[in-house]
Amino acid sequence: MLAGCDERLQKDASEYRRHLGLAFQVVDDMLDYVATSEILGKPAAADKLLTWVSNLSGIVCHGDVKKALKIVIGSRGLEQTKELAKEHCYAAASLAEKLPSKDSSRDCLIDYALAQLSRDK
Repeated sequence: MLAGCDERLQKDASEYRRHLGLAFQVVDDMLDYVATSEILGKPAAADKLLTWVSNLSGIVCHGDVKKALKIVIGSRGLEQTKELAKEHCYAAASLAEKLPSKDSSRDCLIDYALAQLSRDK
């Protein structure tokens, strides 16, 4: 609005933001299961599950946490999560392609959307 863009461009920019935000969050959640705490700089899934099991039962059973993590990793959940992230990344990139290309900012927005798929933290 501040740039004086028409409504269509404003809507595309807003949808880009929405898809990028969803892609970022989905990838962030997926990384909780596939990255280590050292890489992430925050507790990974095993740490979170350990806290959750401890809070739920009052005791910690490491075998249960490992079993739960194994079930999550062994399911198609991570694969489906990556597909969902792809959909949002490509949707954001497609919307960014509609933006004016007066400078390199449009290309940067496209690159940033697609870069979410290769993030490791």
